[in-house]
Amino acid sequence: WLKDKSSREPGRSLHLIVGMSADKDITEVLNDLASCADRLTLVSPLYPRCASASDLHKIYEDEVKPRLVNRGETPPHVEVTPSLIEALRKREVSALTLVTGSCFLVGEARAWLLGADFPELGVLTTAR
Repeated sequence: WLKDKSSREPGRSLHLIVGMSADKDITEVLNDLASCADRLTLVSPLYPRCASASDLHKIYEDEVKPRLVNRGETPPHVEVTPSLIEALRKREVSALTLVTGSCFLVGEARAWLLGADFPELGVLTTAR
């Protein structure tokens, strides 16, 4: 879907803001996402099970980037930004931006974009 979407809008860059739980297959997810993105911003979601942005970056540099290069793909520009809100504020407005990697991160982005408290309505889960 990402490759198809970005090919329909030539000239518009694809920016992925990614944060994940530490117990997920980070290498494979980042590999799939990085192969589609022009820009990748790694963030630390606001819940205890998350992988830190710096941990995601280390996995990207050590395991994902070499795969991309070996396949002849151009690696995306990568940034590490600890806060999702900071990443959203710094995003290039003309880029197609997708917040992904964790439903909790998407919920955090949704709350910020709507101007709602996070967690919304004081609802807590065991993940927080």
